[in-house]
Amino acid sequence: MTRMKKQIGGTSRGGLCVFMASVTVLAIIAVVVALLMFPGAALPADGIRATARTGHEVRQSQVVAYCPAQMALADSEKYGDVQFQASEGNITSSALYSSFGSVYKARVGSLTDVDGVNGVGRELEGNGSYEGPSVKVLSDRGNAKSSILVSKLLNSKEGTGSVAAVGSWATSGDLKGVSAASCVSPSLESFFLLPATAAGATHQLIVANPSEKPTTLHLDVWGTKSGRPLALHTGNTLTVAAHHEANVDLSAGAPGQDGLFVKVTSNEVPVAAVVRCVLLDGLSSKGSDFALPLGEPGTSQVLAGVGQGDEVNVAVRSDRAADAEIFWTRHDGEESVRKVHLEPGRVSVTDLGRAGQDVYGVSVRSDAPVQAQAQVGDSGSDGSADFALIPAARQAGRSAVAVPGGMNGVLSFINASNSAVEATVHGYDVKGGSVGSQQISINAHGAQVVPMSDISDSAVLFELESGGNLAWGVRVGQQDVSSANLAAVAYLSATGLEPSNAQIFSEPTRMTVR
Repeated sequence: MTRMKKQIGGTSRGGLCVFMASVTVLAIIAVVVALLMFPGAALPADGIRATARTGHEVRQSQVVAYCPAQMALADSEKYGDVQFQASEGNITSSALYSSFGSVYKARVGSLTDVDGVNGVGRELEGNGSYEGPSVKVLSDRGNAKSSILVSKLLNSKEGTGSVAAVGSWATSGDLKGVSAASCVSPSLESFFLLPATAAGATHQLIVANPSEKPTTLHLDVWGTKSGRPLALHTGNTLTVAAHHEANVDLSAGAPGQDGLFVKVTSNEVPVAAVVRCVLLDGLSSKGSDFALPLGEPGTSQVLAGVGQGDEVNVAVRSDRAADAEIFWTRHDGEESVRKVHLEPGRVSVTDLGRAGQDVYGVSVRSDAPVQAQAQVGDSGSDGSADFALIPAARQAGRSAVAVPGGMNGVLSFINASNSAVEATVHGYDVKGGSVGSQQISINAHGAQVVPMSDISDSAVLFELESGGNLAWGVRVGQQDVSSANLAAVAYLSATGLEPSNAQIFSEPTRMTVR
């Protein structure tokens, strides 16, 4: 009996083991099949931390600005009789470099020594203020070469950045008049609107590469005759070596247009680009200026710096079909001037005639994003002329303008919003010291001008603190040119004092392996 029980018990336990083994095998097979059919169902390596989302703020630590060389003729070679040769005359120039806010070091150098390894550059000197704004400044006269301003930031906050400008003027030769440009930051893409490419016009694209790597640029160009891109006679690509400049004549590449829109794209590294525009009519100088990169497309484009008696035309361009309306901007509001229909890609140039009394700017509003630029001009007593290219303003709450030595001017403000805006303008001298300020109030869609001397006779740097975004800049001239009864027209755009900050988030997935 006992023996029989043992046999029965042994058989029962053996069957149970076989049964459990079978169930385990089936369970393993089921899991494997599920994993093969649904790989996303895999468990995370760290079930607790896999759902944790972490963020990190990236702050701009350096600001770079490229300042072009003084205005020059694209071809300085001498041909034929002396009286028929092109001449740069008595061209001279000046530059003013500055940094605002939380900047521990700012240095001006050459393109071939951006980091100061060769010790060629000069450092900006500040006011050493711990109570008021910290401003570092360097003034340079007579240096005809291009330069790079590099500012190292302690803290990337509003009110911090670099502001610089160059100016050129002449009372003789083919560059009579005044030219000026605010210095520009490198970017992967730049957009330009340029004057007509008629006989006697030279639009020389100048590209500076401050990086350690060479890059190839692609040039996309549109004109006023159709919305199709143009194949440039000079080619649609340009190679720029590391720490070097390269140039191409866009007017020779696309002749016979009433205006050009140019997109410059760098394949490898950010580059700084400007266009040197010179207009001649036979032996008569018709002015020169720098075309600077345009801001982002928008349905409201504001162009400050227009003055009474200016001959004004406005170039507008959109990627798609749009209807736009152009307004004169006066002290107390706007006046509609013209309505235009824009074909996709095609540049539209509208002649507005002479600006009347109390006109300080132009506004363009549209039902699709556009980019716009004004060309304003005046004539001298000897038949010569001068012009300025005014791009739509990049509006910011904190911004500044540097006015190079030897130049004078008027600050021009436009309020494009639907309500009044109050702001304060601060002036600083060539040593970075605060020399005056003035509060301004501008009506909705209105404008206001303030002579530089109203802030202070010694003010050369102007900073705007605004409760709302204003479009502004400085319309500049030069006393020697004006005393010679020559036209003197130039404009300096404001530069934003708002460094770039970004919040970067990372979140592991269930497939993350730790």
